[in-house]
Amino acid sequence: MPRRRSIIGIILSKLLGLVVFLVILLVVNMLAFFIGNPAFIRAVQLVNMNIWLLISISIILFVGELFGVLLFPFNLPAPLFNALGAVFLLRFIYRVFEFIESITMEGIFSLFKW
Repeated sequence: MPRRRSIIGIILSKLLGLVVFLVILLVVNMLAFFIGNPAFIRAVQLVNMNIWLLISISIILFVGELFGVLLFPFNLPAPLFNALGAVFLLRFIYRVFEFIESITMEGIFSLFKW
């Protein structure tokens, strides 16, 4: 049987991951001033425009993992939060595909638009 993680361990792990992500994003934003590659600048803009979506995904999946650690009656909301986080994650992946299509000028992704 797998070892159950503690709630404090999950909180510290996810908080550290979010802080590291924000620090890396800050460094990448500073690098954007020195790197003149338009694709890099547009990629940084993509992440900057979707920062709240990424933070929302992180928080929703974090809450789902917290519920998943609890015992039986209290862990029932975990799949709901995980599913909601997956929906937001798919939305971000859709935006990344749109970004890749705009960079490459290929019409492959337009098949999936509705």
